[in-house]
Amino acid sequence: QTGPASVIKPAGSIDHRDFVGKYELNPSRSYNARERLLIPKLPEWYIISQEVISVCKHAQKTTGIAKPMRNFLLRGPAGTGKTEGAKAIAAGLNLPYVSFTCSANTEIFDMVGQVFPATVAATTGDAQLDQERDMLLSMGGITYDNVAKIMHLPDMDDMDYNPTGVYEAITGTPNPNATSQDCMHIVMERVTEKIQRLSQVRQTEEKQSYIYVETDFIKALKHGYLIEIQEP
Repeated sequence: QTGPASVIKPAGSIDHRDFVGKYELNPSRSYNARERLLIPKLPEWYIISQEVISVCKHAQKTTGIAKPMRNFLLRGPAGTGKTEGAKAIAAGLNLPYVSFTCSANTEIFDMVGQVFPATVAATTGDAQLDQERDMLLSMGGITYDNVAKIMHLPDMDDMDYNPTGVYEAITGTPNPNATSQDCMHIVMERVTEKIQRLSQVRQTEEKQSYIYVETDFIKALKHGYLIEIQEP
């Protein structure tokens, strides 16, 4: 039965030291430097909920059986902590955290990977843009989510929770009537413009070569990361 989601307040406080890394699925697993940077560090103010602990316990206790529990749905209104909860689960499981944001235009190909001109054979003509292209390729490709990250743009939770504040932050102009749709329109315009600039490459060699870059979604499945799939 569906209906309004209930917002549950924490009954008590749990020490982070009693939670972080205590629910590892494979204690003998090691990570490289980049993967270690992806493991979330919980801020001191974060209150660990029983729901987060329950997810970690179910994931750990079902490890090793034929069908371990690996898919969990976090449901609730904007601003209730779904993304922070996903990061907390990753911290509890000691897993690298990545995210993938879906939209009305998301296709299966967006979740698999992309083909790009090889950076050694192409340049945008702008050193800063070339550096950003290399960074995006290491993050999984020139996707909306990755471009928004390097541009430090707000995510959907921010826009839903405080649209007027987000609108003023990204435009510099106050608008008490701003909606999350207004914010999304501006963010989409900026991301689209950035992608267009990143895609305008000039050949530096006669022969063009291409590389295939996996998305964070595929990397998470291959390497056992925690991935949060966000639905708008």
